[in-house]
Amino acid sequence: MLPNFRPLGHLALGLAAIVGSAAVAQTFSSDPNGGGPSVTFPNPEGGCGAITLTQSNAQTITPLNSVSCNAGGLHTDNGYSRAFSIAAFPGGFDVCEVQFGIETATGAGGSQPVTVNVYSNAGGAYPAGTATLVGTANLTVADQMATILAVPLTASIPPGTELVAEVFTPNGQGAGHSFFIGSNAAGETGPSFLEAADCGVTTPTPTSAIGFAGMNIVMNVIGDPVASDADVSITKTAAAPSPLVVGSMITYTLTAANAGPGDADNVVVTDSLPANLTYVSNTCAAAVAGQDVTWTIGMLANGANATCDIVTSVNNFGPIDNTANIATTTNDPTPGNNASTASLAGVPFPADVGVTLTSDAPMGSLGVGTQFTYTATATNAGPGTAADLAFTLTLSGKVSFVSSTCGAVAAGNSVTWTVASLGVGASTACAITVAVVAPGDLLSSVSVTTSTDDPNLVNNVAELVVGFVATQVPTLNQLGLLLLVLVLAGAAVVVIRR
Repeated sequence: MLPNFRPLGHLALGLAAIVGSAAVAQTFSSDPNGGGPSVTFPNPEGGCGAITLTQSNAQTITPLNSVSCNAGGLHTDNGYSRAFSIAAFPGGFDVCEVQFGIETATGAGGSQPVTVNVYSNAGGAYPAGTATLVGTANLTVADQMATILAVPLTASIPPGTELVAEVFTPNGQGAGHSFFIGSNAAGETGPSFLEAADCGVTTPTPTSAIGFAGMNIVMNVIGDPVASDADVSITKTAAAPSPLVVGSMITYTLTAANAGPGDADNVVVTDSLPANLTYVSNTCAAAVAGQDVTWTIGMLANGANATCDIVTSVNNFGPIDNTANIATTTNDPTPGNNASTASLAGVPFPADVGVTLTSDAPMGSLGVGTQFTYTATATNAGPGTAADLAFTLTLSGKVSFVSSTCGAVAAGNSVTWTVASLGVGASTACAITVAVVAPGDLLSSVSVTTSTDDPNLVNNVAELVVGFVATQVPTLNQLGLLLLVLVLAGAAVVVIRR
C-alpha cells in the first residue's frame, strides 16, 4: 500500500491500496451513508465503580462528526484511544467498565467485531512511554446508531502510570463492515487519539494533528481507586527536670507522621499514662479518661505530620515508661513504627538503710597491745535499692587501726569505706581489727549514708563501748575526809619512825 494524501474534505489524507490490478482508495472520511440525529446522553455514571474518568465536555453523539480510515465507508484497522491521568489515586485505579460512543455501526450480517483494550503507560506521556496491556474485551457489536456502549472490563492500573483506553475496529472491508466512533465538537480536556496505518498514521496521533480538531471522541472509564497504603508513625520525646522528684512536671511531645504513599484516614493516637504520672494538660484537644489520653487527628495527608504536647506530673517513685500508639483505618504496611516509648529513670524508690556495730573484745579490762575486731553491718529494708553507701567508723583514741576486710582507709581515728549499692533485703559487713594502745573504756561509733532517699535516719548510726566496767568511787563528807587524812598521817608517822 502506498500513501496518497489529498486535500481534506470527506476524502482527506488518502492512501491507495493496490490489490492485484485494482486500486482501493483508503481515506479518512466521515460516514458516506450519512448519519442519524444528534443525541446527547446524561453525564456518564457507572454502577460498577465510584469514579468516572472522562475528558469529554459533553456526552453528545453528533452525526457525520467522526472519520475512520475506510474505502467507501468500509473500514480498515482503526484504533481510537484516550489517555487518563490517575495521579489523584496514589494507590492505583481498578477499571470495571469502558464506555464509548458509536455514531454508526453497520455490519454485513447485522454485527461486527470490536476490541476494547486498557493499557498502563509508563515512562512518558502517551503516546510516548511503554504501554502494557492490562485488560481486554472482545465484543460483537450489533448494528446501531447514536449510542454509548458500556463494556464490562476488568483491569488494574498501577500507581504512577497513565490509564490508556482504546477501541480497536479490525479491518472489515472483506466482510463489509462499517464503523464510525461517536464524537462531538463540544470540546475536551485531553486529546482524542487515532491510529490507522493504512492511512499513514502509524502511531496514536491527536485528531487535531491530522486535521480533525472537532472530532472529540466520547470515551469514559469507570472504576474505583485502589485503597492506598499509608505508613503512619508516632514518635515521643520527654522534657523533664533532673533530678526528678515527686511533683516534678514532665512534658511529652507526640509527633504523628504519614510517609504515604496515600492519605491516612481516621488517625487516632492513644497515650496510656503509667500509674506514677498524673495528667495535667494537652495542646491538641485530646480526650482524657483516667490514665488514657486519646488524640483524634482524623485525616493525615501523605507527607504531613502533627504534634501534641501532653503535660504530666510525677506522683510516685519508680521508673517511668510512657508509650503512645497510632492507628489508622487505611492499610499501614509498616506497623512496626506505630508505637513509641519514652523512658525515664523516674524518682528512685527510698531505701531504709540501718547499721549495727559489734565486737569480739573480751569482757573486762583490755591490756595495752590487745587486738580485737569490730564488725559493722548494714542492712537495706527497702523498698528501693540503696546506692553509693559511705561508712565511717570513729575509733576511740585508746585503739589504733590494724586492718579491715573491706579495703577501709584509716585517717587518724576515722576509718572509712564505701559500697556501690545494696539491694532490698541485702546486708553488707566489714570487719575491722584494732589494737589497744591505752587502758580504759573504749567508745566507738559507726555511721552510714546513701545517695538514695532514706526515710529513716535514726538507724544510720550505732555506738559501742568495750573494756572493763568502771567502779564508782564513794562520795565522802568533811568528817570522812578528815578521818581519812588523820589515818594517812598516822600511817606516815609509823613509816617515818621505822
